[in-house]
Amino acid sequence: SPVLLEGPTGAGKTALVEELARRCRGTDLVTVHLGDQTDGKALLGAYVATDVPGEFRWQPGVLTRAVELGAWILIEDLDLAPLDVASVLLPLLESRRLFVAARGEHLPAAPGFQIFATQSTGAATGAGGGAPRSALLGGSLWTRIAVTPLARDELTAVVAARFPSLGAAGLAPRILDTFDAVRALTMGPSGSGARPLSTRDLLRWCDR
Repeated sequence: SPVLLEGPTGAGKTALVEELARRCRGTDLVTVHLGDQTDGKALLGAYVATDVPGEFRWQPGVLTRAVELGAWILIEDLDLAPLDVASVLLPLLESRRLFVAARGEHLPAAPGFQIFATQSTGAATGAGGGAPRSALLGGSLWTRIAVTPLARDELTAVVAARFPSLGAAGLAPRILDTFDAVRALTMGPSGSGARPLSTRDLLRWCDR
C-alpha cells in the first residue's frame, strides 16, 4: 500500500522514511522533490540524443528505474504535484503497474517496490479554494500517517545526542528556550507572513 506522511514542515516526515529505509534496506531509497516545474518526463524518462547524429536512446526516469528495480521511492511535497504527474502516478497507485506512454509499455512493479510521499499540513488549496492537488492523486489509495512535531523534552534529547558538545555543556535546554521564543515571534501577529520556524531550522542552528 502506498504510504502518505502528513504533518507540519520540519516535523520529521522525510527523516522518518530515511531512517526506515536505512534500517530495512540499507541506502536503497530514491527521493523526488516535486514542484510546479516537475513534469511526467522527469519521472518516466525520455529519448535523448547520443553522440551519433540523428540517433536517440531511451533514458528511464527515476520512477521508472525504481519500479523496475523494486526500490523504495519517496515523493516529497505531493501537494505540489502538477496534473501530468498525477496522471503518471494514479495507474501505479491503483494497479502497481507504470504506464510509460513514450514506449507504449506497462511495467509491473518489481518485488520490493514501495512508494512513500510527504505532504505538509496547512498547504495551499487548489484553484477556487478547492481541495489540495494531492486530493486528485488517489486520496483513498494511500495509507495516511500523521507525523506530529517532537515534544520539548524529545527535542532537547535530540540536540544533546546529535551535538554532544552542546549537551555536555548543558546548552541544549537554553537553546530550546531561545528557539521557542523566536518561534513564538514568527507565529504571533508581529510575525504575520513570516515562515514559521521548524525542527529543521533548530538543527541547522545547532550545527552552526
